[in-house]
Amino acid sequence: MSNSIADLFVSLVEIPSPSGFELEVARYIKGRLDKTGVTSRFDDSGRKNNSNCGNLIATIPGGKTHIMFIAHIDTVETGKERIKPVVRHGSITSDGTTILGVDNKGAVACLIAAAKEIKQMKNRPTVTMVFSTREENGRMGANYITPDHSTKFIFVLDGSDKAGTFINQALGQIPFNIEIYGKEVHAGYAPQKGINAIMTASLIISRLAMGKARDGSTLNIGRIRGGTVVNVVPGKTTISGEVRAFTKSKMDKRLAEVEGVVKSVCKKTKCTYKFTKKVKEGAPPFSTGRDTQIAALAKAAATSSGLKFSMSTVRATTESNILKHKGFAILGMSRGGSMPHSLSETITFQELEALKTLIVETARNANSFA
Repeated sequence: MSNSIADLFVSLVEIPSPSGFELEVARYIKGRLDKTGVTSRFDDSGRKNNSNCGNLIATIPGGKTHIMFIAHIDTVETGKERIKPVVRHGSITSDGTTILGVDNKGAVACLIAAAKEIKQMKNRPTVTMVFSTREENGRMGANYITPDHSTKFIFVLDGSDKAGTFINQALGQIPFNIEIYGKEVHAGYAPQKGINAIMTASLIISRLAMGKARDGSTLNIGRIRGGTVVNVVPGKTTISGEVRAFTKSKMDKRLAEVEGVVKSVCKKTKCTYKFTKKVKEGAPPFSTGRDTQIAALAKAAATSSGLKFSMSTVRATTESNILKHKGFAILGMSRGGSMPHSLSETITFQELEALKTLIVETARNANSFA
């Protein structure tokens, strides 16, 4: 294999890094940055989001313009089986028994490679690179990133569209729990004297309008827990789910609809309930205008990289959602690759080179848009 970024990517995916266990790969990244003369440090976010390391933050000093790139280092792998990359005809896949980890080590590899070129760039801006934790399971390390107020632009590297595609809108998310309380009794002696919490939960779920609504918002029930043993009428059940939408008002509307169904069903079955909106575990909607300075910088960088520029909306919740809420100018920067989170996940050498060039050109053009 003759491509240095591909070599780097293969080395990264061979190191297990499921969410919460990113330390080994973070140390490897730090070592690679050290070799290019880029200093980095760990923050203390690991003790807050239960990861075995904090976010790794690298800084390349430069001029007054300050930009930031963020790429998460965790993957959806289990960590039980090592990923075995297969390189063939200018593309990289796994051996078919695991994911590959393009999401998001493709972006991580390109960011490390770009750091070396940016370090050698004359009249460069000050560049911060954040290698973040726990993006894949919702306990995002991005929650604990506090960019300096001088940070002009932030680019979050993620997404499987082609390099040159920038993400300017993403769904917000609010998880919720519904605790249903009935009455436990012996299921053989006097079941008629009990109040079955699982039955109530099933009635609630059957009446919820799950999936995508006409306004683009979504509702999903992802987990049900309840009961103790088979000879006892269950006295408690917990339903866990989420709503997503592109505006807070639409998320609030879906949550109100859910609680309305819960209240109506519980009234009929004589259960009581507790409805908990887990706002802090979710994320606000993300949106950045097409006529902003950061969008103009993105277009200029794509053009000078020889890439087709475009903007896109994703039906997911990203690290951009978290940081936009803190008041910064942010765009997602797609990394390329295909079939993320699957056994067929793949990326080409060409895609890796394209993203690395785009990162470098974004830094090179930043001063013109500050």
